[in-house]
Amino acid sequence: MIAALSVNWLGVMVVFIIVMLMPTIINRHFMPFAIALISIAIAHFFGHNKPVIARCAVNSLWITAAIMVIINLLNFFGWLNYHVENPDIPYITGLILFTATAIVATFIYLRHHRIRWPIHALFKLCSDEEHLQVFILAAISAFLAVAQWLYYYHIYINVNFNNRDWLLFNLLPLTICVVSIPAMLARYFRINKALSAVYIGAKNRSIARIFVIADNRTILHLDKFGCWDTPFSFTAQKPDQKAVIDYIRANGFEPVDSRYLFSGITCDYLSPIDLWVVFVDKIPPEYCSFSLPDILGPLSRKVSIEMAFEITVVKVIASTCRMFHIDGTPRYDIRQYNPHFCLNDLRMPDIDYTDSRWIEIARRYNRRFAQRIYNSFFNIFHLNRV
Repeated sequence: MIAALSVNWLGVMVVFIIVMLMPTIINRHFMPFAIALISIAIAHFFGHNKPVIARCAVNSLWITAAIMVIINLLNFFGWLNYHVENPDIPYITGLILFTATAIVATFIYLRHHRIRWPIHALFKLCSDEEHLQVFILAAISAFLAVAQWLYYYHIYINVNFNNRDWLLFNLLPLTICVVSIPAMLARYFRINKALSAVYIGAKNRSIARIFVIADNRTILHLDKFGCWDTPFSFTAQKPDQKAVIDYIRANGFEPVDSRYLFSGITCDYLSPIDLWVVFVDKIPPEYCSFSLPDILGPLSRKVSIEMAFEITVVKVIASTCRMFHIDGTPRYDIRQYNPHFCLNDLRMPDIDYTDSRWIEIARRYNRRFAQRIYNSFFNIFHLNRV
């Protein structure tokens, strides 16, 4: 996922560089069609699961192409004032491109800034970095748009395109785009190096967190922070099914089934986590047990952050799997469809919780549903702890 962030930023910057250089080799009357083809190519390359920054680029290029077509038509029919507009240069690419990009990126940034994905730390990290990319793209585009429009109105003389004009309208944005590539790649290299160091330093030791479930209820206790969480966890080198079952038996239970769900890392990036579920026939009365409606309802503001992450991811994946195919196409043409999910569903083998594509599908296609799940867990206290 870190590599994907690097590729996304690199791809968008390369596209912007190509668009800025295109007027030197393509007639400006053909520019909008070339830009539209680039936008179609980007959309086809990423398919339905376009990252946020790619959607910014696609929408910005479409708007840019549309504005260029309008200006070309006005120029063709002679409806532009030639005392102001040079008929040989009906528009300057950067003025349109960066203005459109600043508006689109700002809108997307503000529209989606509340939707976080703290499934586990790595997902949250990638979500925050994707959000940061959109902010940086909006900031760069706004700066270039303001600088170029101020120059255009106060200094630019619409007779020819001299060296000073080329410096501001072409060289400045090209320099910023080129410099941003190694800067962002260096950032992601440092992040990847830090994450690798965590796993190397952990010496393959993981925290196995276990949900013990019976009769659609799971055992919880109050942790040291006063939050409800599973009492069953241990640290081991590559904990496997045998180690999990032995641990549960040592706590006085006889497992009838068990399943590995997914792996992640802790909120502080310090330890890998393996999440397991173990099914037993009966929960002794001395343990506090709760059903999923209890966890999503009265306890939603009192569960631990770790448990909120884990319940969120399994519910999102299970529900998304029932609503969509793996390629992202809907299974049913039913609006407001909200599939039922219970703790016993974790026993069903037809849902692969290790496949991160379900998370991506939920992010791209079902944001409102995912946001409802997320908001049901976190209040100001939890956000401050995050």
